Amino acid sequence: MALHKDDDVEKVKFVKGKVLHQRWWDKIDYILSLIEPIYDILRFTNTDEPSLHLVYDIWDTMIEM
Repeated sequence: MALHKDDDVEKVKFVKGKVLHQRWWDKIDYILSLIEPIYDILRFTNTDEPSLHLVYDIWDTMIEM
C-alpha cells in the first residue's frame, strides 16, 4: 500500500508551485472578474417570478460601467 505522500512527487511539486505563485492568483482574479457579472445575473434571475425586464436593466448598468 502506497502512502499519499509517495504517490506522485511531481504532481505535488506542480500544485505547490501553483498555489505559491502570485501570477497564478492574478489569473484566477482575472477569470473571476469576468465571470462575476454573469453569475450575479443568474443568481438574481433564479426565481419563480418573471424577471426578464430586470435583466435588461442590469445589462444596461453593466455596459455603462
